[in-house]
Amino acid sequence: NITLLALKAVHAALTTLGLKSRLIGEVHDSLVLESPLKEVPRVTTLLKTICEHIDTTAFGFTLSVPLRVSLTAGPTWGSLEPLSTT
Repeated sequence: NITLLALKAVHAALTTLGLKSRLIGEVHDSLVLESPLKEVPRVTTLLKTICEHIDTTAFGFTLSVPLRVSLTAGPTWGSLEPLSTT
């Protein structure tokens, strides 16, 4: 499960980097985080990098197509807005 690999990698990175952002769940292959506003740019870059470069060799295969990640942010589910990740 690629999402499980991403979940573990994101949690490890947040902990290792000492960020206050926390992974609080997963909904339909989407990771849900709670993050202080000042950390959003850094966490956005971190999430995109980790999720688009997941190592699937533990499952005995490699992906032949790139993974693409879209990110949204907002104070509530109803107010999520797309984030630019370029």
